[in-house]
Amino acid sequence: MWGLELGPPSGRTARRVWEAIERRQPGLFAQLITVPLFHEHHILTQVAGHHMNVIKVLPPLTIAEADLHRFARALETVLADAESRMLRGYAGLGLGLGRRMLFAR
Repeated sequence: MWGLELGPPSGRTARRVWEAIERRQPGLFAQLITVPLFHEHHILTQVAGHHMNVIKVLPPLTIAEADLHRFARALETVLADAESRMLRGYAGLGLGLGRRMLFAR
């Protein structure tokens, strides 16, 4: 099992949005990474726990090197998309989900 801990993006604006999302719902950024990994790249991952920015990956014990490279490229793409062009959409989704969580209580 692999545990990938996600930290804030390096860009100033991206970091601010990340921090705003984390204030509303800690650990939501990990969820925003697992969803496109599955939908766009057909890679099943899971958030490691509630209020955690850790993704767990359960590769087979005999994984091929090509599959490792495929996973790394997909993760790189999803993280880059989250930090750049898709950041606004993720921010809206994250804030909207955070609001719903607050009002559901």
